[in-house]
Amino acid sequence: PMGSETEFNKVFTRKELSDYLRGIADYIASKSSERFEVDLADFKEVKLSIKSYDDQFECKMKVKSQSRASITDKTKKEKYASLKKRMKSEFEMIIDIINNNVFPLDKVMNKFLTDSEKMMTYPDKGGKERFDEYRQACDAMKSAFEKRDLNELKEACKLVQSVRKACHKIYK
Repeated sequence: PMGSETEFNKVFTRKELSDYLRGIADYIASKSSERFEVDLADFKEVKLSIKSYDDQFECKMKVKSQSRASITDKTKKEKYASLKKRMKSEFEMIIDIINNNVFPLDKVMNKFLTDSEKMMTYPDKGGKERFDEYRQACDAMKSAFEKRDLNELKEACKLVQSVRKACHKIYK
């Protein structure tokens, strides 16, 4: 059993909407006991959409909660497409950051390297003949990052990009 998903739709005036959003923010900040139409007690994800129609606002909210089953959900393998999409944005972020001659945050670099390892556990998706080469490129990235050598990190990123492009040319 997965966590539950709840939807909420309501039309507000400007004042009602601002009060409602403030209440949500206060709840998240303090876990107050204020009640909402949607239970935010153990939210995993909240999607909020607000459309303006003059002085009325249509508010749609989807809340995914983390049920007790979320512990087992984490052991389930993530969708490959989700992993690849996240890796693409992580890598682009790293490239943007180092192109500004700044080191990425540890958590950004570590997340990309961890995701790269995770990606290589999907051999049925193709590209496994390039995994050794990709792993070496990631190791070079990690080493340059740990040494705080920006030029070496830039070169290692070029190597990762080159292996990535070669693989995507075949499998994408």
